[in-house]
Amino acid sequence: MNLPNHITCALSILKTLKEYKSEKISKEEITNNLKKKSYFSNYILSSAFRELLQDDVLVRKGRNYQVNRLQIEPSRKKLETFKERIIDIDKVKKILGKYKILSRREINHLLSTYTIVQVDQILQTLQNQGFVEKLSGSKSRGKYIVDSGGENVRFITDPVQAIASLFGNTVIFCYTTALEIHGLSRYGMSFVVYIHGGTSKGLPSLDEVNIKRVKLRSPGTGMMLFKRAGQNIQLTDVERTIIDCVHRPKYAVGWENLFYALKKVEQVNGERVLEYLKKFRIPSLYARMGVILENFREKWKIEKTLLNNLRMYCPLTPVRFFRNEPGRLNKQWNIYVPEGLFE
Repeated sequence: MNLPNHITCALSILKTLKEYKSEKISKEEITNNLKKKSYFSNYILSSAFRELLQDDVLVRKGRNYQVNRLQIEPSRKKLETFKERIIDIDKVKKILGKYKILSRREINHLLSTYTIVQVDQILQTLQNQGFVEKLSGSKSRGKYIVDSGGENVRFITDPVQAIASLFGNTVIFCYTTALEIHGLSRYGMSFVVYIHGGTSKGLPSLDEVNIKRVKLRSPGTGMMLFKRAGQNIQLTDVERTIIDCVHRPKYAVGWENLFYALKKVEQVNGERVLEYLKKFRIPSLYARMGVILENFREKWKIEKTLLNNLRMYCPLTPVRFFRNEPGRLNKQWNIYVPEGLFE
């Protein structure tokens, strides 16, 4: 039987494990036993251990390995079927081409008819052809972008979906990205994506997608789930998004985009706005939101009693709606408002 050397080595290790009585064994004990019978290079040994770890025959326990005896025989049968073969790259592309982003673990599962070393070779070939690209900054168990259309793999049509595939519900989409998802931005989906959360080890690169991590105040307030392309993503709801953008308009692509969103949104829950504002405790933000709610009071059906409650939290000294622009003092909200603000 003409088997790849690392598989021959793995089969020899399985034989050693079957004869070994203890449930724990060190790598040195395994390799010393093998060297008495035949020579295997360090690369072949490393590849063989990877196969057995993948098959759950060996489980790392500190510097030693726990032996899963129930997996020895299934692993032996599997490895003996892996004769030298020509890798069918076209077949592999059909399997992987159904997905946009895959982890190495997912690729191993999808290509389970190949050995780990063969999957290494396959991925290297696909990367050379531009069919897959490993995200920069990722480790050995990182993510790969798949280009199923044969076009430039760097072009990502939906950055939100790509990021959600990377992080799942550990990130919250916010600010202008939330406006875009709610359909309220005048600019459509941009390639600057604002998120709260994600990995603490730094963000991966998605090439032309600029991922900006921002820290939300009270991140558990005003969150919602939204289904996008069959995937649940977490983002700020409309009311929370408006408040966030009024507080930090630079993350909303400026006031022009925010006023466009305010005019486009059909309904705002005033009670939610007041509830969320109490989490911020910023007097100038109360004043700005008070002016906005009063202007859209009829359209959004905002109760006068709610506006009266909101005025109780206004600043004691006058503030400006725009930091560097004068305006006429609105005494009800104690804020200088430029002429024609909502025109």
